[in-house]
Amino acid sequence: MLAGPIDSVNLTEGTFMAVGQTISFAVDGIAAMQVGDYVTVYGELAGAGQVDATAVDVSSSMYVPGVSEVFVTGIPSSIDYTLGTVQIGQLEVDYTPSLGGNTFGGVGAAVTVIGTQPALGGTMLGDQVIDRTALFLRD
Repeated sequence: MLAGPIDSVNLTEGTFMAVGQTISFAVDGIAAMQVGDYVTVYGELAGAGQVDATAVDVSSSMYVPGVSEVFVTGIPSSIDYTLGTVQIGQLEVDYTPSLGGNTFGGVGAAVTVIGTQPALGGTMLGDQVIDRTALFLRD
């Protein structure tokens, strides 16, 4: 679902925030997490900006703002086509870097964005945008 740095941890609610998304996970799994840890989260979308995690891997590699690749799959809550931005949970994504080639797949009901985040909790620069509307389509 996502990979990136932890923005905040809330043990009381059993959640943490990473790449602007609120992730629900077992409190015992969250207890050792710290702001800035680089995590990979597996699970399901639970709504705009919400992920129910089934597993979380904390990387032994350090997160380096603006260098470490981050990605997020989520439901856009707003899109500004004029500025080339999309809001996914608390994360603002500038998707204009993806417009220069075949890396812009469109913004739909759900998207996966791959890129970098120059500042912890800041705007993500989306080098690649993939429309994931098919996540909501049933056969």
